[in-house]
Amino acid sequence: MTKKMMNLFSKWNVLAIAMVAMMGIGFASCGDDGDDSGSETTLNDYYFSFEVVNRGTLSDADANALMGTLNAQTGTMTAYTKAEAIYVFDQVVEDLRTSFAGVNEFELSFRVKLMTKTTTVKSKVINIKTIGCTVE
Repeated sequence: MTKKMMNLFSKWNVLAIAMVAMMGIGFASCGDDGDDSGSETTLNDYYFSFEVVNRGTLSDADANALMGTLNAQTGTMTAYTKAEAIYVFDQVVEDLRTSFAGVNEFELSFRVKLMTKTTTVKSKVINIKTIGCTVE
């Protein structure tokens, strides 16, 4: 693996650990497994989904490997309300933005989605440039 990819994966590992720590706050579900209605008080299981939008300066293989690693490292947020899951999502997106706010050795755009079952609850595109990072 190239030095660039090793550096990239080291940044992602820190973010993955932060995400797991934030997801460690769980709530016990009382009765129903929840539904996909999006009710503010209903408890559901939420997860993140990462997909390449524009591979930028990475090869297709490296960009897809990175998305695969991110998808594999992020767990499920079990028994969260919609508001709690959106709060965690917003924190993760902000952590990504600030982690890549400086000088980067690559460019990449990817979408991160907050999902429950097959429904997208919230979605943002992260644009990592050689200088800076933006969120759409």
